Amino acid sequence: MLPAPVPPARRQPTLQPVKPQPAKQSPDTHKAGQAGAGQAKGFPIPTGEPLILTATTTGDDCWLRVKCDGKLIAEVTLAKNSQERWEAKQKIELHVGNAGFLKLDLNGRPLGSPG
Repeated sequence: MLPAPVPPARRQPTLQPVKPQPAKQSPDTHKAGQAGAGQAKGFPIPTGEPLILTATTTGDDCWLRVKCDGKLIAEVTLAKNSQERWEAKQKIELHVGNAGFLKLDLNGRPLGSPG
C-alpha cells in the first residue's frame, strides 16, 4: 500500500511593513469624559467652554456620585423623572446606581444612558 499523497505547501503572501502615521490633533479641542466602564465616551469640546452635564431619570430613582474637577460635588438619589445639572472646567466623574434609568447630556449633546 502506498502512502497518501501530500498536498503542496501553500505559499504565504509577502507583507510589506506599513509606516505609522501620526494622529492629527486639533489644538482648539480636548476630550471630555474619557471612556471607561460605565462611562460615556468622550467627544470634542472647544477649549475654554465649561463642561455642563445634565442627568435626567427616566423610569426609576437613580443614585449618583459626582466629582467636578476632582472635587466631590454631590452624592444624591434623583427621584424618578427629575433632573440635575453640574458644571466643571475640565473633568466630570460620575458614578451611577440604577444606570439604566438615567439619560445624560453633555453641553446639550445627548450621551444616552450609561446602563
